[in-house]
Amino acid sequence: MRKTKPTYQQLEERLAAAEPIIEALKRQEVDAVVGEEKIAFLLLRKVEEAWYREAPRMWAEAEKAMIAKGMTITQMGAAQKAKLQTVWEDGMFELGATKNAKDVAQMRQIARSKGLIR
Repeated sequence: MRKTKPTYQQLEERLAAAEPIIEALKRQEVDAVVGEEKIAFLLLRKVEEAWYREAPRMWAEAEKAMIAKGMTITQMGAAQKAKLQTVWEDGMFELGATKNAKDVAQMRQIARSKGLIR
């Protein structure tokens, strides 16, 4: 907390810096706000909805293209799928952690709390 009140000029400067940010938030041009301790994802829901809407179509197209090239698609059992998913998730988070362990740990915690990973 500040011990002295900001001057009028300081308040004007802070307001001038904040106004473009507020306008960008109003226009929904901001995907996330990164604070000192946390990341606030603002438009993640829209991205997630688009993914779930488009992913099955993209998977079907990829599968069709692979079959056309002579590949065979083999179905895995539930246990193998679960193990592969866990290994994939762990690998992706470990890779990300090499760049920014703190943020990746926070993202992993969010994904876990939303039931997206185990």
